[in-house]
Amino acid sequence: MMRGHVDTLTTGGFAEGWAFDSAEPDRILTVRLFGPEEEELALGLAHLYRADLAEARYRHGWCAFRLRLSRDPAGLSGQRLSLREAESGNELHASADLPLRERPALDLCASVEAVISQDPTVLRNLQHLCGCGDLLAGFVARHGAAEFVRTAHAYVLARTADGASQARYERMLRGGAVTPFGLLLLLAETEEFRAQPRLLASPADPGFVFAG
Repeated sequence: MMRGHVDTLTTGGFAEGWAFDSAEPDRILTVRLFGPEEEELALGLAHLYRADLAEARYRHGWCAFRLRLSRDPAGLSGQRLSLREAESGNELHASADLPLRERPALDLCASVEAVISQDPTVLRNLQHLCGCGDLLAGFVARHGAAEFVRTAHAYVLARTADGASQARYERMLRGGAVTPFGLLLLLAETEEFRAQPRLLASPADPGFVFAG
């Protein structure tokens, strides 16, 4: 079942909220926001991370959106706005009483770091996978503990696991000494990763290795 909600409009010119399909939790929804005269105000993907959505178990926490509005948000106060899933046109949420919050637009041209910080396909904190327990466990169920260990090493450390590490982490996974997410954290806490940290793909990336 598809669900969604527009939480707020911002003075920086965005609509913020969330949307996901509980029947297809790995699917990223494209949403549209319409005004009272069926004017399309915004279009975009619901694929950003929010900790509160991870706690609510809404698509692993990766189903928030921040859509650029085509009109001044101050002029939309009191008007009925409709959030719809783009492909089907199904209405997910409608409201004429959305709050307008003070939140300036970001200057994405300020630096490379600013651009990267706004890229939803890149993880800035491995803890943002904390809501992906079911997704990671599903990978283990489909492919086995050995393949998860191999994939985890390639994902975090960009290399294959040595024989001793492979065997040790397989035993830990099979014995329940560590969860799949816990194994990713262990690899990220190694001196090897700390000495040469790297950007990791997020569940918003269509090629996210644990989704297959």
